[in-house]
Amino acid sequence: TDLITLHVRHLARNGTTRTQTYTHSAESETYHQTHSHRAYQGLANLYRRALRMRPLHDHQKQAISRLREALRSGSRRPMLQAPTGSGKTQIAAAIVEMARDKGNRAVFTVPAKELIDQTVKRFYAEGIRDVGVIQADHHMTDCSKPVQIASVQTLQRRLLPEADIVIVDEAHRSFAFMEEWMTKDEWLDVPFIGPSATPWTKGRGRPYDRPTT
Repeated sequence: TDLITLHVRHLARNGTTRTQTYTHSAESETYHQTHSHRAYQGLANLYRRALRMRPLHDHQKQAISRLREALRSGSRRPMLQAPTGSGKTQIAAAIVEMARDKGNRAVFTVPAKELIDQTVKRFYAEGIRDVGVIQADHHMTDCSKPVQIASVQTLQRRLLPEADIVIVDEAHRSFAFMEEWMTKDEWLDVPFIGPSATPWTKGRGRPYDRPTT
């Protein structure tokens, strides 16, 4: 279990300062305080950043920057083109982390159940631990978690989870269910981001808006 200790200095109105010490268990996402003090959401964000193990490469930062530009311009179904070996899962984890910093819920879909545990491990390596899994009777099933890693096969047999952003891994793979989900009226304003090394696959012009690289 990773354990982080954070020392925070507080400035009082009378000009004096005091130091507050927090410890954080990454495994349980539980905060423990040496003195009574409220743990703000901003503090949780600091913990998540502290847990990050790898900085983004320049090409990954550029991909995220262009993706954000596409979203600001009104795109809600951008295809993110990234070649094999470019770190698509790390880019996705960074996008999820930015969503969590805003208090948003994220869903990351995978096209095969064999990719579930692999994705969980990669998210954990990037400091994203508040994860639930939607896949049969997986031991990490927990719909209360703000980040859900879901197999497409299980999703199509269940109620859709709440989400403020959806990332569709291997988006070049075609699933009628995913296209139906993405075109539902109540989901039109929710961004669906499709990372893929081969976005030119036949039929991928629909339902995605525009490719970003």
